[in-house]
Amino acid sequence: MNGRHARAVRREAALETPVAVRAYTPRTRGTRPQHALPAPELLLVFDTETRVDHAQALLFGSYRVYTAAGKLRREGLIAADDLSEPELAILREYVATHAAENGVPLRLWSRSEFVRAVLWPIGYVARALIVGFNLPFDLSRLAWGWRPARNGGFTLQLWESIDADGRLWPDQYRPEITIKALDSKRQFTRFTTPARLDPELRMEDGSAFRGRFLDLHTLVYAFTDKSLSLAAAAKAFGLEEAKGTVSEHGVLTPAYIDYNRQDVRLTWELYRALVAEWRRHPIDLSPEQGYSPAAVSKAYLRAMAVVPPSKRRLILDDQRLGQATTAYFGGRTETRIRRVPLPVRVVDFTSMYPTVFALLGLWAWVTADGFEAADATDDARTILATTSPASLHDPALWRRLAGVFCRVRLAGELLPVRARYAGDATAAPGSTA
Repeated sequence: MNGRHARAVRREAALETPVAVRAYTPRTRGTRPQHALPAPELLLVFDTETRVDHAQALLFGSYRVYTAAGKLRREGLIAADDLSEPELAILREYVATHAAENGVPLRLWSRSEFVRAVLWPIGYVARALIVGFNLPFDLSRLAWGWRPARNGGFTLQLWESIDADGRLWPDQYRPEITIKALDSKRQFTRFTTPARLDPELRMEDGSAFRGRFLDLHTLVYAFTDKSLSLAAAAKAFGLEEAKGTVSEHGVLTPAYIDYNRQDVRLTWELYRALVAEWRRHPIDLSPEQGYSPAAVSKAYLRAMAVVPPSKRRLILDDQRLGQATTAYFGGRTETRIRRVPLPVRVVDFTSMYPTVFALLGLWAWVTADGFEAADATDDARTILATTSPASLHDPALWRRLAGVFCRVRLAGELLPVRARYAGDATAAPGSTA
């Protein structure tokens, strides 16, 4: 092999870049539409504090139990199972000298006592709504163990049995909690089915109770499309209550307990504000089902009796739907070349998807009776022959382009695709090449 031929082979190999495209997958079974759940009769609100080492193990926490009418029923503290005697003494002294907000004595539970005496009878047996801010993290602090879940998430083991040798085993009569994270703001959280479940604890249809979990961080995101902290969320929704401050985290002091109890109080007030806002929206969905702004938007479409395209008169075969799906490209801005002077152009685009939706007049597509495929070869060739870079700035042209799909045979042109850069394993599959 001479040098020229070797260089050509290497150049050709470098062009063989795997490209990521979207794909259409026909449904093999239908999906059940979501409907609002009955209002919970009880609510369990809690928050935890952790040590400041890499494990962030549970230090202590506090909880409140409310009725649906907002009446405080119980309040107490949660102690880690492995607290030292001096740390336990601080918690015992605190509950001896402080009362709950409704005047009744505070209760102090160890972690293992709390999950059996509070979380089980209230969160599972009484079907209470379990509320927190960044709830998956706080639930994980209550777990004594975990394992990978079959859905790609993880399963928390909260209830344990101890055998004669002192070994811990999952309690066969208690559920575990599975959490599947969609991203940093959204998670699916549910109880698993215990290995042995008493018949009286099953639902009316014989299934196991999956739990009711509401992460206020997710609900705030559904309303604002922003990832806000508890303090920022309280301010955004006009609460007079504010998040407390503490001089040092990870050290158990009476002031730290006050700080944690204030977080639970603020979480409850934020819940009330968010539910009040939720009730202003005439949608058939519960707050715990509002995983994103898209979930709220879809619920509005159902309220407006807009039927999903898959349930309308759809004269399109799977091949056409697949071609349309593959043609979709959502651009993104990234910096892949660093510390090298290059010419740049500043582009500012806010709310791109709603803007494009309005400019292309796609509401008519949402409300159309159906869709069908038609041969638009002549129209596409006419548009191509009469279009220039300058005419692409004409909004009248944009609607003519909507829904026209063409097969392109490249002749040196560069098209936007998602791919890895030159086999760089560190580049994300969603990178734009």
